[in-house]
Amino acid sequence: GPAAEGLKEVAERHSAKGVDVFFIDHHKDSYLPDLLEAESLGLVVPGTTLIADNCPEYIAHMDAATDKYTSDLIFSKVEYSDEEDAV
Repeated sequence: GPAAEGLKEVAERHSAKGVDVFFIDHHKDSYLPDLLEAESLGLVVPGTTLIADNCPEYIAHMDAATDKYTSDLIFSKVEYSDEEDAV
């Protein structure tokens, strides 16, 4: 099902007080809503490492939220090609 449902289940089942690593690699239009949902559920807290594949809206949010996040954009190549990508 949608990631937001799974995030709620994780928070409820494990009484999450924040996760160490939050990895996002799914439908790009869901990155930011799922990140915001994870924040509201207390899964993403200060100290959580966020890892996400290249997504312009997500990157813009991270760049604008300097009071909440420290962000590094790491450039790489799409597998099996010379096309540029980033995480």
